[in-house]
Amino acid sequence: QAPKPPIQHPIPKLMADARNEFDQKIKKQSKSLPEAVAEYKKRYGRNPPKGFDEWYAFAKENNAIIIDEYDQLDRDLKPFWLFSGAELQRRCIQVGFLPSVDLVKIEKGKTRTIDVSKGFHDSEVGARAKGFRVMLEKFQAKLPDMDFPINEKAEGR
Repeated sequence: QAPKPPIQHPIPKLMADARNEFDQKIKKQSKSLPEAVAEYKKRYGRNPPKGFDEWYAFAKENNAIIIDEYDQLDRDLKPFWLFSGAELQRRCIQVGFLPSVDLVKIEKGKTRTIDVSKGFHDSEVGARAKGFRVMLEKFQAKLPDMDFPINEKAEGR
């Protein structure tokens, strides 16, 4: 015998629960820089990164409503904490020699794109690297020297 259909469809309840969960998350967000710093330390067991105060001011000026949520970013970056800065930089440059990988470099507050394997700057790199460089240029003066290998293929590898 077939089960009776539910009196109410489950989607409206799921939507209401999700809305309530989101509203609760918003209510718990830090309202000041000292609160945000304390919450960061509590959640991640370390001080926030250099420039956190500037990021907080930027977020507030731009009406950001999510201030304290870095869980995914923390998970994404966790494997890289195993390396020293020098080792990470060496590996980024090494990956830059792979086919279809360009390098976006920040040096002394300036951003540039490079096809490491050919030694070309800017004109011979792919659209993804150029797009990433343009995004970073808005903040380049505040960023430390670093290298980003950019995969120009549509698939991950």
